[in-house]
Amino acid sequence: EDDGTEEEEEDHNTTNTTDDEADDEPPRLKYSRLTGLPLAFFTRDAVSTCLINENVFAFATHSGVLHLCNPDFTPIRTIRIHKASILSIHTDGYYIATASMDGSIVIGSIKDPTDITRFDFKRPVHAVVIDKNYKLSRIFISGGMAGKVILSHRNWLGSRIDTIIDDNNNGNGGPIVSIQRIDDIVVWMNDNGISIFNIPTRSIILKIQRPENSPRADLYWPRCNFPETNRLIIGWADYIWSIKVTIIKSDYNKFSLTSAASSFRAPPTERKAEIESVFHIDSLVAGLASFKDDLLMILTYLPPKKNFKTGGNLSYPPEIRLISATNGEEIAIDEVSLKSYENLGLNDYHLEQYIGIDSTKYFLISARDGVIAQEFNLNDRLDWYLNKKKYYEAWLMSEHVIDPIQRCEIGLKDVDNLISINKWETSARSLSKVLSLNNFKINSTIANSTQNNLSSDKINEKNYIKEKWEKYIWKFVNNKKTDIICWLIPCHENEVKLNSRVFETILAFFLENDQEKYLKLSSTWNTSLYDIKKIAKLLEEKIENHNNNKLRRILANLYIEMDEFKLAVPHLLIARDKDLLKLIAKNHLLKYFIEDIPEIILIDITSNDLKDSSINNIEIKLKDNIDILINNREELPVFKIMDIFKKKSETLNSFKVITYNYLNSLFLNELSECNGFENEMIQMLSIYNQRELLNFLKKYNNYNIEKAIYICEKNEYLNEWVYLLGKIGQNKKALMIIIDKICDPQQAILFAKKQNDKELWDYLLNYSMDKPVFIRSLIELAGNIIDPIKLIKKIPEGVKIEGLNDTLFNITLNNEINLILNENILKIISNESFKISKKFEFLKSRGYGIDVDDNKSIIDRFETLI
Repeated sequence: EDDGTEEEEEDHNTTNTTDDEADDEPPRLKYSRLTGLPLAFFTRDAVSTCLINENVFAFATHSGVLHLCNPDFTPIRTIRIHKASILSIHTDGYYIATASMDGSIVIGSIKDPTDITRFDFKRPVHAVVIDKNYKLSRIFISGGMAGKVILSHRNWLGSRIDTIIDDNNNGNGGPIVSIQRIDDIVVWMNDNGISIFNIPTRSIILKIQRPENSPRADLYWPRCNFPETNRLIIGWADYIWSIKVTIIKSDYNKFSLTSAASSFRAPPTERKAEIESVFHIDSLVAGLASFKDDLLMILTYLPPKKNFKTGGNLSYPPEIRLISATNGEEIAIDEVSLKSYENLGLNDYHLEQYIGIDSTKYFLISARDGVIAQEFNLNDRLDWYLNKKKYYEAWLMSEHVIDPIQRCEIGLKDVDNLISINKWETSARSLSKVLSLNNFKINSTIANSTQNNLSSDKINEKNYIKEKWEKYIWKFVNNKKTDIICWLIPCHENEVKLNSRVFETILAFFLENDQEKYLKLSSTWNTSLYDIKKIAKLLEEKIENHNNNKLRRILANLYIEMDEFKLAVPHLLIARDKDLLKLIAKNHLLKYFIEDIPEIILIDITSNDLKDSSINNIEIKLKDNIDILINNREELPVFKIMDIFKKKSETLNSFKVITYNYLNSLFLNELSECNGFENEMIQMLSIYNQRELLNFLKKYNNYNIEKAIYICEKNEYLNEWVYLLGKIGQNKKALMIIIDKICDPQQAILFAKKQNDKELWDYLLNYSMDKPVFIRSLIELAGNIIDPIKLIKKIPEGVKIEGLNDTLFNITLNNEINLILNENILKIISNESFKISKKFEFLKSRGYGIDVDDNKSIIDRFETLI
């Protein structure tokens, strides 16, 4: 679904955005009012601090009231446990501890209201944390106006014993404003800065000085968050520190406490702490929590400024910001409208995080109000887009949020919006995306299955898609936008099949208005999508009124799809389809269109081709069709072809070249069907290929020789004429043609030699006596047949023969050479004969050793044996 263009995206954006609704993206957070607390909270009794734990929620007030409830806000109990403001709450999940301005710490069981203990420190206590296993160890750490960090526990007698962890220069470092604990790490803050304490080694592993010009420590209390067990984030005033704690090694216990305190110790482990990052922001940190994607959520506060116009103070509501945890870059910001913010200071605000099963909630608590912030989930984003009428964006993001039909309805609202502002092309593309089978998890098998094979859900979805496609197609058609929607509607096997009327209507529209687009569509759409007969009827009507070869081809193709080949042929003939003969032959229709064969053959032949003197050019063009006729000669016999070719030649003389090519192919393939057409072939060769005529006359005999002689004589094909005359014994006439018309003495002599007729030789001699060229050739070439002396004596007086002296000299020279050659040959033969006779005489006179037993017949012939 990512095939849209940037232009299309812009179309959607401009469609869905109004002047009052210019937000492009939904907010990161949503807010709801906190309503689960007792009625007196926030109104009569201001909230002083709170604690959000996975097991218990705790809210405390300035009047010393503590309210405990479950994470679903079902109350556990509400009790007044202090006389003044509760400033700190901590829990291990089973016990809860509170520290108050009244100088006391109260620790009690969450479940058991009777298990509660009060500890009086005489001076205001600002912070308290309890041991992770308080039920057994009874250890807690506290700090406040005394400026010291104190670890307290009970001895075996039940008395409280205090151990000072850090006296901060005997309390001169200012009050302790915060104590936090995670695992074996304790963090406290006062005027000296931030101290990180490792309990097993009882040592401060990192001390961070407050930046210069920082406000008093007790003016703006710090905020802490522990996104991981080895990482803490501290926000104090307008600075944020990210600190990482790592284990160095395990070691034995380097310090000892009383037996009661021993359970407070984890395995002796050395750790180190180091600052990963620190950055400055333009507001004061009133709350801090981790967020996803390596982001921090901070609740920020701006002190009031003097309003010079009114003389009073100008107050600012707090803000929730999402910033990068590494560099403080601001990602998002929301102003939070908490009640009575004008009268509140930074320490009146708190930000707590609760990670639930389904979602994470952020509690923004002030002295007079409470708000719960949650990340926008997919459903929230969907609702936001719908409320803003950003239907395209809602459709894009809702694939895994709602069911396909609901999602499709949203997408169709976007289509309707685009149509309402005349963005038809964009709406068409959007429609094709929205109604894609992929959105419904319908594959090609389901799309083309009968409904008996499908589940009810898939049947509903399939019918829904079909119904919506047809509804919007008709909307486009009725608004004269057929040319836009026609290219996008489902038309393939793997898509939903629409009513055939849709395709028929569109094709009919383009038949009437844009035949080029009709041709493209008809070549794209499978004919199974519509009633071919209806379209064929429309085409027939159209062609009757307006002759159009393109439409004829389309109509013919429809008939071919319908297996109505006979109906297709006339249209293809008029349209001059050069493959028509192949179609006719392939479907065995030759016998039905015998009379049309000449016209069909001429489809790809122009009048210039017929007039072209080069027979090779037209032969190439005719080859395929001629081969078809020859290969189908059983269905369409040669004699029928020759009959229709003859008729065509009577009206179109140039058609004879077609006849020649047909006959020539027959004879070249030496087919038996060519018997009886030798006379026609001689006639065609005499017109189109005289060079092959003589060979044909010599190769074949089944032709009318008198007609052949007539043709050759008429056209003065002399060599062919001579051959035919010689064939019927008219040698003298043939010789006379050679002498008088061909004027070739050598041919005349060869002809006379071939006939081997003394009378013909005499005729040649007598007929040549007044032709010097012939006389000289006879002297040179006659050889042993004519005596040169006798021939010379017959030459009439006064006949001048050019080159006769040379000729006679050559003859004499040749005779002398012949004599010498003959004498030498005689000597060679005599010598060889003498040698052979001597050898024969020797062989006859020598004896032979033979085996008597094996050669009895020889023994009987001779009287003497040695």
